[in-house]
Amino acid sequence: MNVEGLDRNFSVILLVLRRLRGPLILMVTLFTLSVLGMALAPGPPDAEGRPTHLSLFHAFYFVSYTATTIGFGEVPEAFSDAQRLWAIVVIYLSVLAWAYLLKQAVTLMQDEALRRAVAALGFARRVRRLHHPFVLIAGFGETGAQLALALDREGIATVALDLDPKKIERAEMMEFVHPPVTLAADASDPNVLLAAGLRQPRCAAVAAMTDDDAANLAVTVTQGLLAPRLPTVCRAEHDATVANMAEFATTAIIDPFHVFQNDLALALEHPAAWRVRQILLDMPMDEIRTDRPPPRGRWIICGAGRLGLAAEAALRGSELELVVIDRAATDGGKHSEWITGDATQAEVLRRAGIEKAVGIVAATSNDIDNISILVAARRLNPSLYTIVRQNRRRNEALFAAFHYDLRVVPRHLVAAEALAWLRLPEIPAFLAWLANAPQELAHDLQETLLRLRRHGPLRNLKIAILPQTAPALWHALADDSGVTLERLLRSPSLRPEPLALRVLALEREGHWQPLPEPSTLLRRGDVLLVSGTAAALADLKEICGYEPTLYYVLEGRERPQTWLGRWWAKRAPEG
Repeated sequence: MNVEGLDRNFSVILLVLRRLRGPLILMVTLFTLSVLGMALAPGPPDAEGRPTHLSLFHAFYFVSYTATTIGFGEVPEAFSDAQRLWAIVVIYLSVLAWAYLLKQAVTLMQDEALRRAVAALGFARRVRRLHHPFVLIAGFGETGAQLALALDREGIATVALDLDPKKIERAEMMEFVHPPVTLAADASDPNVLLAAGLRQPRCAAVAAMTDDDAANLAVTVTQGLLAPRLPTVCRAEHDATVANMAEFATTAIIDPFHVFQNDLALALEHPAAWRVRQILLDMPMDEIRTDRPPPRGRWIICGAGRLGLAAEAALRGSELELVVIDRAATDGGKHSEWITGDATQAEVLRRAGIEKAVGIVAATSNDIDNISILVAARRLNPSLYTIVRQNRRRNEALFAAFHYDLRVVPRHLVAAEALAWLRLPEIPAFLAWLANAPQELAHDLQETLLRLRRHGPLRNLKIAILPQTAPALWHALADDSGVTLERLLRSPSLRPEPLALRVLALEREGHWQPLPEPSTLLRRGDVLLVSGTAAALADLKEICGYEPTLYYVLEGRERPQTWLGRWWAKRAPEG
């Protein structure tokens, strides 16, 4: 859909007039002839026997209430038979003209071009009326919809575009608190992105989440040229597209299969860091149904598509014994054994050595085949570690009723990664550091986060010790240089109980210090990256921003609010 000049030049009224040009010309012509005919028709004779005539005004007046079917009934004087005959002609002609006009109007209301134009203008108007920061999502398929839902839970408004009207209509049936502003249009068109608010001050970020790499690249190019300061996260599944996107300084480029490859490799080599990653990225709880990490040994990969090859690369990097089963298998080289066959068949699984395997990956593009593979494999080897790919949202109920160890949903991987980059880019950076940290450090953090999660879902927050964001703590640090993390992070309602949160990192003078000790002294300008329950994060904001609460947390007693109370408090120790 081309919406060039949508806000200024395109006029729905002009389109309506153009489509109704024939009926309107007919109406005007018949109305003019009717007025002239009534004015020229001879009326009753006057006192001198000369025929009278209606004036043009009186003729216009009569034809107006007659042709519009109002039938007011007022006439200056009685009509002659000639005038009555012409009035009959006017009545029938006007009825036929109105019927034709109404028929064309009904047809116009069903015209797809008009409906798109009206929807586009209404969309642009709703975008302009947004009063809060919003994220522009290009592509409202399963990945885009998942990201929009996650942003909605965070209280962030969204504007969504998709070429498929059915995907846009699906938004009305989803459980949004604040439904996104949507339009069925081509997001690769720069004019569509401009109409969607790309250059508006309230546009906070852009997410290119379509299933088409070319469309995502077009969105990236448009954003890079027209709004280069906006953070952008893009989905890409081909190396060439990734390289092109990188030229435009994209904030994050997310390949779901590359993410899965890294996740699986991390789970094998650094299981505690992998679990922390799942927690901090807020992955759905039912995607991991076991506490044990993927075991080492013989693995069978079913399906040599993008996900299957990603799994092979991850497992090959851990120097495991691999067997790949595919209906059109090719020689995979010295690192893997490749078998041609249908992995849903028990005979093919036996050829792959299912009895000696420790794990299996069902990675085909068909959900029913993936479930069938695991059912057959579990029957032959009940102790297998099972990884299954879910392709379609509509099969959610099937996977919910099925037992697996790890479920891979590409849309969830992309949405979780994109949300992390949009909300707090420091979280992916921290996770990258943790992947190379000592195992004991990651294990301790995992246990801490799991303990905190018993109090409720965890959220991440970045808070800077500045006059605008933490005024109470900013002023307190001028007088008290002994404020440590341990002293600060106490519950204001259950002191001296600690808040249900963990400081992940502390930034000071441009340098990040991961997992700072509780005895770390705070300074003005420090930035804290924390993860905790919503209640604990709300308490932390109150402690940093409200002086009486901060005083109580640090000193263990309430601070007097009046001048007399403060004077008495100063004298009390002396007495």
